[in-house]
Amino acid sequence: MLDLYADSSKSFRYALHHLLDIVVEHFMEVGSNLSYEEIYASVFPLHKQEDEEYAMGFLKSLQREIRDDYSHRLTSMKEYVLYNILLFVYEGSEDGFLLNDEITNYIKYCPNVMFFEDEFDVLYTIKTPNDLIGICFDDLDFLEVHKYFEAYKKNPYIVNNLYNVDLDYHTELMPNDILTEYNELKDYMQTSTEPKVFPADTEESFYNLINELVANFNHYIVHKKGHTLINNKLGEYGEKEVQVLFDLFTSTYLKDTELVITREVDTGRGTVDFYISKGKNMRGLIEIKLGSHNRFAHGLKYQLPVYLLTENIKCGFFILICYSEEIYQHSNYLHVEAKKLSKEHQRKIYFKRINASGSLATASNINSEAGMGFSNKQ
Repeated sequence: MLDLYADSSKSFRYALHHLLDIVVEHFMEVGSNLSYEEIYASVFPLHKQEDEEYAMGFLKSLQREIRDDYSHRLTSMKEYVLYNILLFVYEGSEDGFLLNDEITNYIKYCPNVMFFEDEFDVLYTIKTPNDLIGICFDDLDFLEVHKYFEAYKKNPYIVNNLYNVDLDYHTELMPNDILTEYNELKDYMQTSTEPKVFPADTEESFYNLINELVANFNHYIVHKKGHTLINNKLGEYGEKEVQVLFDLFTSTYLKDTELVITREVDTGRGTVDFYISKGKNMRGLIEIKLGSHNRFAHGLKYQLPVYLLTENIKCGFFILICYSEEIYQHSNYLHVEAKKLSKEHQRKIYFKRINASGSLATASNINSEAGMGFSNKQ
């Protein structure tokens, strides 16, 4: 068995692996009637697809590990391949490859006492391999290693500490040249005593870095369960509390740069949430508002421009934290408003909205690109 749900009852683990075995067996049988490239290769990363001997050996080993009684370590490659097998069988079957009868037949002779609390109920929620995906994988980081690697090159601390992703775990999913580059970067991080300076040598690169900072904060809140910190059963964070979280985030993100960020700066016409700078010539302001505030649009239209004009600063970011899907959708018009304000005041004014509603579906329940929740226009 794979070391899935190691703390669960043996009966639950056996039942889960019984279902995995059925799906993988079906996949292997379908693939045996077609060429290697048509089916088997498709469940591997591109850099492994050409190595048929490796891939076939891997598939046979994975099938054996699912079937035997030993506990085998679940690696990133095993996660990647197993996920794609489950997805292939689910999408390739007209009915989704129903598993209901298999569940019933397997556990009808198993008394409830053989399972821990709620395990029986969990098994009965499994209808198709798509449901198995939702149960077997806590996250799908293995599908986005390329994105995390690009982020690592810019700021390793974000990947390790805020995304909570260990790229060492995913090295077998990296092509050889990327793995070499990753190891070199890691060695440099471990041995270099020089500060790592992000490129912000021009105004444009300075603005891009702030844009990247805000984009990563958005990713953390929306896709890495950061919304559960500020919007949960205990209530919603107020503006000051969200500012503290953003302050902690930026402190880590900008730790090894020459950029300085200061919270709650008095402009003379009011207090701006964040003042970010590199020397005297590169400066920007960040204002954070909650979507629940009945005058959040006022903050973008008047408050932020006043701060920028008062301080004679060329760049400002207005971040709107949306605790509901309704406010998130309703505020979309402010992207256009920000462009108008930029032209009117001869400043770069950016509007960024963050969906902190927690309403996005888990990956196993998504059936459309829109449901994925990723957009270039946040």
